[in-house]
Amino acid sequence: LHDSIVQQVFSIGMQAKSVGVLAARGESVPAASARRFADEVGTLTQAVLTDLRAMVHEFRPASLTQLGLEEAVRALAESATNRTGLTFSVLVGAGLDRLTPEMAEDVYRIIAEAIHNVVKHAEASEVTIRMGVRNYELAVTVTDDGKGIRRTRMQKGVPGDRYGLTSMKERAERWGGTVRVRQRSGAGTVVRAVVPLPALVPRSTHSQPGQHKEPTEDPTP
Repeated sequence: LHDSIVQQVFSIGMQAKSVGVLAARGESVPAASARRFADEVGTLTQAVLTDLRAMVHEFRPASLTQLGLEEAVRALAESATNRTGLTFSVLVGAGLDRLTPEMAEDVYRIIAEAIHNVVKHAEASEVTIRMGVRNYELAVTVTDDGKGIRRTRMQKGVPGDRYGLTSMKERAERWGGTVRVRQRSGAGTVVRAVVPLPALVPRSTHSQPGQHKEPTEDPTP
């Protein structure tokens, strides 16, 4: 989404520059060319506005504060379906009400970035999002049936953080959590975030941030 906006604005700039060059040379622009230019700029501008509205919804969802994480994620999935045709399944277990608003926002943005990666890179048709709390940990997975991410890219890293992995990891690490990305068995990619809820852990079993044990299975909705 972000790259798309940059490309569209760049195209608008190039169109304007070409007209400026003609004007500087004292050359007139044929009426047909002027109409074509206006149509192209109008189309690009409308595309930018559409993408910006989607971005605002993605990163500043009113439903997150009004209705909670589950409904915000469902709205995000519905928006992505309307834009791309992807089929989403959102499976939610118990315990999401235990998250603080700040933690819920970070989890939401991890999911949003994972969905953005699916749309831009995966060539997928179906996406499954699972969320739930088990053993005092929030576990979130975003699974797609696309072409998968090559292991070499994950090991060596991607110039410019093409997949937004740094942002996702930083948001999880803020709460002592982790984000891992792996190829799905068969086809596709799995993004898994695990965030401990230390305030809910009994003192005798409280673990330090970064030293928690991940659940052995995804949360059961």
